[in-house]
Amino acid sequence: MSFVLLKDYGWYIATGAIVAYLSYKAFTVDDLKTRRKKLSSRRENERLKRADYYRSASEAKSSKTSRRLRQRNTSSLENLPFFTSAPSPTPYDYDTRSSAEAKSYISSLVPRIEGGGPPFVPDSLKLAISIARVQNRPLFVFLEAPAADVTAQFAEEIFRSIGLTQFLASNFVCWAGTLRDAGVAEGYNLAKNLGVQATSESVLAILEIASDSREGKNKQKCQVRVLAMDTASFRSPEHVLQWAITAQDAWKHNVSKKRAEASRRHIVNEQNQEYEQALFRDEQQLEREKAQKLRIHQEHTAKAAAEKKEQLERNRRKVLRESFPKEPEAGGDGVVEIRFLFPDGITRAVRRFKLDEPAQILLEFLDSQEILDSDGKLIPTSKLRLVTRYPRKVISITPSRTIRQSNFSGPCVLCVEENLVPL
Repeated sequence: MSFVLLKDYGWYIATGAIVAYLSYKAFTVDDLKTRRKKLSSRRENERLKRADYYRSASEAKSSKTSRRLRQRNTSSLENLPFFTSAPSPTPYDYDTRSSAEAKSYISSLVPRIEGGGPPFVPDSLKLAISIARVQNRPLFVFLEAPAADVTAQFAEEIFRSIGLTQFLASNFVCWAGTLRDAGVAEGYNLAKNLGVQATSESVLAILEIASDSREGKNKQKCQVRVLAMDTASFRSPEHVLQWAITAQDAWKHNVSKKRAEASRRHIVNEQNQEYEQALFRDEQQLEREKAQKLRIHQEHTAKAAAEKKEQLERNRRKVLRESFPKEPEAGGDGVVEIRFLFPDGITRAVRRFKLDEPAQILLEFLDSQEILDSDGKLIPTSKLRLVTRYPRKVISITPSRTIRQSNFSGPCVLCVEENLVPL
């Protein structure tokens, strides 16, 4: 039976087995490739994260180290007496002696240099720093060690270079001092504050001078940062020139960075100022809108109150008209017809009264009528008065008198006028 099945259906069975095997391999290979890709991608991401972490840690460490160095240089230099305007015990005597010492040293240095050398400031370091700050240039400092044998050779061979001298003169403020330990030797004090341990070798330094904007106007404190510093061991003027050019490039980079920061602060300040002005304008607009809404609300409230009061007054007069005594018949004994001309000159009212009635009924009749002014508003009865036409005469109504006693014996016309003074 099995042989018959294989003989008749063997081809189909073999074909199905091959197709199943190939499908299994295809799906298995695709899944394996996908898993391998995911694994390699995860490994690459982990490697990049580790690299970013190590790079960030290295940058933070170098930044912290450079910041400590800058703080050490700046804080050490700020201890010098000439970096602040704080008065010393004898400021005039100190400035005079330091200036005299500097002039004496530079006058002895210049003759030893062929051509005169760089244009050293023939005065104290404080003045040189002030000049560098005003001219916005770095300060080139030469500190000579009198005990060194190479100093004279360095001064004669290096500073006599015309190219170096011209470069220093056009790009720096130059100052020279001595490393001799003396009470007024600014060069020696500067070297100690710069961190120079041994004063047996001459020192070259390039300093950046900047005003401290955090201080007030009365405390003009300087910040001094070391751009470059080395001993006088250069082999040729070209080496000194290259060293000075590198320091100048660093100074220019710092200046451009400070300018960019100042420009950014200026832009931020302008934006903040514009924002505050816009905020102030918006607040003013809101105040105006609030005041306008309050005024409109008050006007509407007052108008509604006036309309309500006027409506109440109209209702009162309507009730008064309805309850007014009945008008006597025409032609009867003791009856008089009176015409009333209202303030608008158009509206009229006619009514008959008994002569024996009190004269006060005339005012009560006016109180029951809707007498309007030019704006269409009701005129209070207390502001009305009766006036005869010819001759013009204001009628005084006395409650105790009758109409006959008030001289109304026959038909007449009375003008109703608005009186500024209530009756």
